[in-house]
Amino acid sequence: MIDIIKKKFARFVQKSQSLTGIDTGYFLKGGSWLLFSNAIGSMLGIGVLIAFSRLMNPEILGEWKFFLSVIGFFSILSIPGTCVALQQSVARGFDRSILDGIRMRLTWSLLSALGILGVSAYFFITAPGTSWLYYLIAALLIPLFYATTNIMFYFAGKKRFDLLAKYKIYTNVILNLGTVLTLLFTKNLFSTIIAYVVLTILPHLYYYAQIRKELKNAKSLKKDPELKKYAFNLTVMDAIQIISTTIDKFILAQYLGFVSLGIYTIVTSVSDTIYTQSKILGILALPKFTQAHPKKAYAIIRKKISFLIAGGAGLAVIGYFLMPLAIPLLFSAKYSAAIPYAQITLLCIITTPLIVIFTTLLESWKAVKSLYYYRLGSGILQTAVFLIFIPLFGIWGAVIPFVSVSVVSVVLLMILTQYAFANAKEKTI
Repeated sequence: MIDIIKKKFARFVQKSQSLTGIDTGYFLKGGSWLLFSNAIGSMLGIGVLIAFSRLMNPEILGEWKFFLSVIGFFSILSIPGTCVALQQSVARGFDRSILDGIRMRLTWSLLSALGILGVSAYFFITAPGTSWLYYLIAALLIPLFYATTNIMFYFAGKKRFDLLAKYKIYTNVILNLGTVLTLLFTKNLFSTIIAYVVLTILPHLYYYAQIRKELKNAKSLKKDPELKKYAFNLTVMDAIQIISTTIDKFILAQYLGFVSLGIYTIVTSVSDTIYTQSKILGILALPKFTQAHPKKAYAIIRKKISFLIAGGAGLAVIGYFLMPLAIPLLFSAKYSAAIPYAQITLLCIITTPLIVIFTTLLESWKAVKSLYYYRLGSGILQTAVFLIFIPLFGIWGAVIPFVSVSVVSVVLLMILTQYAFANAKEKTI
């Protein structure tokens, strides 16, 4: 019976591959692992949010989100472009890039530490309490925090999606469960933040040690001469994107306070979850796009746009009607004000997968000019509208521009991808 099911499933995979032109077996095998691990990660992440919303007041939740935004903002100085650069490099056979990438990011993260020390000094001078202290401790640990997160991109570049999934599950369970338990027993933001930083680093160090064993003859491995240059190019492009995705939290905290930022955190949990799940497409597709002929990769993407839009629209409609029930049930009635904002952000179910897949295609072609235009253009636009509309309209001044810019980003990416395709160099299949 089991053999019959296996044979029928194999025939289904072969038939779907011939109809769609996609390596269905590859995407089902890798995608099932990553979908499972991302689902676990998302549930655990929502669990942390539920714990904060139930155990603490909105102001503390806002402070927590502000801390995470500071950490995200100063990652700019740690050369975050190393992540995609080393994944693409490893996919081309340069295994040593994981070691070179971590070393490079560890060095540059010292600048991030200085930036976070500046935030600590600011809170020490202007704010009563212990806020300055957890920024100080974070600054001391942040180089390891940033550098070791490169590891998941090594597994993705090797197309070891089973290891990548296990890695993400283990690290997410340790991180999120540890954070929730710390919050539950201490009900203290300071201890929770310290636990979060430490528990992010420790599992990554374990996996780094395992990779070091595998690559014990790393000096004899071939070095990728393009890694550093491509990492810096991607970082310059990423910088404005990182600014545009964190500045809304800073502006809200400044003009409306941490309570409003706490409500906004519930709202953005929707778009954050959508983005996390959509990244599966990029992680799976990058090695394939890197190895494929540009014409073949581009043809597949053009065929699938309508399916992505239709599927996203259907999920958005379902989510719209479920949101009034889900938010009070999960996060308590204190956050009912987040419902209309969250319903609007569901439109990102349509746009985010398209953004991820088009940017992945451009990254695989090393279409630096097109990536610059997209990331700088969309990032500057989003930052500008946040600066203008949040002080005027509060949370609505963040939500409406965010969704609008995501639609503009899809259109811009389609135009830039067509331009990059026309100029893409021939590749061997």
